[in-house]
Amino acid sequence: MLTGTVEYGTYKDGSSVYKDKLGYYIIDISENGKGEEYKKYLKKWKPSETKLYLDKSKKKWSRNKPMSKTNKKKGKTEKYKNRPSPPYPANEWCGERKKGNDGNMYISNSNKNNVCRWIKI
Repeated sequence: MLTGTVEYGTYKDGSSVYKDKLGYYIIDISENGKGEEYKKYLKKWKPSETKLYLDKSKKKWSRNKPMSKTNKKKGKTEKYKNRPSPPYPANEWCGERKKGNDGNMYISNSNKNNVCRWIKI
């Protein structure tokens, strides 16, 4: 089956429109008697503003982009255990106070680029 993971809208005949590196396409069935599926590329079609994403865990289409596994969990990671500041990513805890691995208190503040970092109190 030739379906994509993001549906960009529907075509005139009601079929779902997907996108790859060559452009927007629909899944069509050949009329040569074999009934094989193929990609039919659309030259002048433009997507609507809302996209539908395939949530593989629920096996349903939704308007919200599914979060990756790393974004779902907000907690300690092995990457941050060997540093003096708290064992958490600062961007996930922006504006919060946490105790560091060295025992001192830290606050997560953002800079001019809206990137947070741990600062010792």
